[in-house]
Amino acid sequence: MIWSIDEGRDTRPEGVDEDGIPDPAYAASLGLVPAPIGRRIAATLVDAAVYALLALPLVIGASPRIVSLLTGAVSWYGFVNHPDFVLTLVFTAASVVLTLAFTIVQLVLHGRKGVTLGKALTGLRTVNVATLASPGFGRVLLRGVVLYASSIVPVVGPALFLASPLMDRTGRRRGWLDLVGRTWLVDATNGLDPYDVKRMRIARKTVSADPIAEQQVLPSLATPVQHGAPVAYQPGARVSAGVLGVARPHAPGEQQTVGIASSQAAQPSAPAPQQPTPSAPYRPGELSGMPDVPPVPSSPFATPSGVPSAPQLAQAGQPSVGVPTASPVAPQQVPQQAPVAPQQWQAPQAPVVPPTPPLAQPVPQPAPAQPPVAQPPAAQAPVAQAPVAQPPAAPAPAAPSVPDATIVPSQLHADDDDEDLGATRIVRPRALVLELDDGARIQLGGRVLIGRNPTLQPGEAGTLVPIPDDTRSVSKTHVAIDVEGGTIQVIDRHSTNGTAIVHGGKETRLVGGVPTRAEVGDTVLLGDRRAVISRG
Repeated sequence: MIWSIDEGRDTRPEGVDEDGIPDPAYAASLGLVPAPIGRRIAATLVDAAVYALLALPLVIGASPRIVSLLTGAVSWYGFVNHPDFVLTLVFTAASVVLTLAFTIVQLVLHGRKGVTLGKALTGLRTVNVATLASPGFGRVLLRGVVLYASSIVPVVGPALFLASPLMDRTGRRRGWLDLVGRTWLVDATNGLDPYDVKRMRIARKTVSADPIAEQQVLPSLATPVQHGAPVAYQPGARVSAGVLGVARPHAPGEQQTVGIASSQAAQPSAPAPQQPTPSAPYRPGELSGMPDVPPVPSSPFATPSGVPSAPQLAQAGQPSVGVPTASPVAPQQVPQQAPVAPQQWQAPQAPVVPPTPPLAQPVPQPAPAQPPVAQPPAAQAPVAQAPVAQPPAAPAPAAPSVPDATIVPSQLHADDDDEDLGATRIVRPRALVLELDDGARIQLGGRVLIGRNPTLQPGEAGTLVPIPDDTRSVSKTHVAIDVEGGTIQVIDRHSTNGTAIVHGGKETRLVGGVPTRAEVGDTVLLGDRRAVISRG
């Protein structure tokens, strides 16, 4: 047998503490407003005027003879046998029956609907102070009995009970009759009508619902518009391989910033020059630790380092295959061209003699190695002298084989990096969404029809979004939301329970078929369902 312990459910109504004392702040959060003193007095005067009107037959037709009987001017025999005795009975019966019927109607309406004739005309409602529902016939009857008993002290007694709301220090204007019947008189004109079941249910859900958590604002990856503005994230430069975040070789002592950048390192620095200047010739051996070799021409028609060209192999009597040479071959003289200013770098002024032979020599050469012949600076052909339209006149001087580690990618593709550093990524605005009270999110765009089972009208185009509703407070095609050019319009499709928009705490009821503009952050009320317009 499985034993279960029923801890019991909390049957206390909302807004009541453990001691059964109602919380005024809860009622105020629902939108209930205490009844003003002026309209309370007006409602009492209206009810009293009706009672006085119903008593007129008794006062006019029967009171003179009744006064004569009570004062002894007429005996019982004379009173009964008076010619106007029947008329006196008719007037008296009419006043009593009408007054009694009106009193019963007043008590029933007051107990079930919280209104009397005077309260209905002045827009006041009586509710149970704990449940904020109808007070009930018993409590209203108790109020009437106490008020009638106060007439023991004529005029003064009823006047004190009716003026007691002025003595309430809580600000809710509850009088002695309200304390006896545990009731509260509220203003249904300027505040929430507690007998509007739909709006009361929505108000209770709004107060008891958990607040929607604000979305965390992530740092933007866009390039700052103003120069010197701090950057939240700075991605690494893109190398020729197209890999984002791989740092390029940089000068000694230079620290390249990748990732989250500080305010000091947020400003991107100019890329380091990838080609040596004429004053400081570039020597590959300085980076790789290998012997110095002649520089590689930047022309796209030049052969790779370590692979001799076909004319050079032909002069050496070797087959045209990609076999490294044992030693540098004397470069062939290039015909003199018109002197042109060097674009990138100049050849070294003195001959370069390798101190040691290369490390790897797969095939020995049949001919003895010839040392390089020194050439005067005037005989050296500057790089990139040939015009664009003329093909290369002669191949560049061959160089001994160099390991792959000495070839840096930034030397071969330095121009690719400079084009990507100035690019700015455009961040698209986040899409508009409608977030329902159950957490579901509906993306807005164009026309979106929402309901229990939405349908399109003939010739209408749009997106149908059905939403579940067990209470059936949402119509089949309840509302249409149009989004065009950043403008949001909500159209009620003549729903049964209507549609409302809450903007800045103010609720606006929509007219069926009339577009109403909404903004991001507004709340749309669909029957008992709630939805918030936000950006996803």
